[in-house]
Amino acid sequence: MDASSHVVTIATDHIPEYRVVDLGDRVAVDLLGAVFSGALEGEAALPVDSDVFSSVRYNQHGDDLGYGYPHTLRVVLDLKGGASYAKNITVEAGSSGVRITATPSASPELPPIDPNKYTVVLDAGHDGKTLGAVYPDANGVDIYEKDLTLSMVYKLRDILLNEGYNVVLTRDGETAGDLYERSELANRVNADLFVSIHCNSAPTVPTFQGLYTYYYPTSSRSKAFAQAVQDAACAASGAVDRGIASANFVVLRETNMAAVLVETGFMTNVEELTRLCDETYQQKLMEGVARGVGDYLNSLPRK
Repeated sequence: MDASSHVVTIATDHIPEYRVVDLGDRVAVDLLGAVFSGALEGEAALPVDSDVFSSVRYNQHGDDLGYGYPHTLRVVLDLKGGASYAKNITVEAGSSGVRITATPSASPELPPIDPNKYTVVLDAGHDGKTLGAVYPDANGVDIYEKDLTLSMVYKLRDILLNEGYNVVLTRDGETAGDLYERSELANRVNADLFVSIHCNSAPTVPTFQGLYTYYYPTSSRSKAFAQAVQDAACAASGAVDRGIASANFVVLRETNMAAVLVETGFMTNVEELTRLCDETYQQKLMEGVARGVGDYLNSLPRK
């Protein structure tokens, strides 16, 4: 095992047949018909210093895994938060064995941060892979939530920068980290606030419209922040005020600062979707969110 390059090598005396099982928070690599030789027997765990996984476990199985072989050797990588098989793990087989490579996710470049200013992390919901909601507008053209959220976040960024805040984006384009990585970014820059922008949907009730702001259930400061954003955003945009609500969303739970998720409107309501697509309406709405940011921070002791 090579911890510096995040490579695990399982040496074999032939090209092995193997299967990869994606178990979410861990990845199992099963070598079919394989048995341990030498000192490694039974099962054990090896601690690892890696950005991607915390330990490597191995276990010698019989025919209990259902592959039709009398023996199967299973090697399991326990992934760290934010890591996944699809994004971080590759498995290759050759004449000398199986090579498991764990590649850390690239850290985005961060803008200069003035320690004397408040730092706000803005999260445009979804991305080019996780599109979010997709609904047709009044002309039958499909509108993507990922595009609306990024457009609104860019406007909010410009407003906050103009008002003197440090602003960090979790997404600047089509690609972004997963929800845990977005949260980790906010924690890494020691942000004062986290704002995630989304669009809502209610397919069974197409007349439903309005704006919600969510906060993590046990965070009193996030609740206060959510109320400030909700009040100001609805006042600025004229959106129907659906109030604030608590939710166990990853980006609200895993961030260390006051954090909110704003559901800006319902894409399933054609009239509201038309407004959400309108640049002028987006500007008003984001001016309201920015006002909520300021109102909340003004309620705190000066930085």
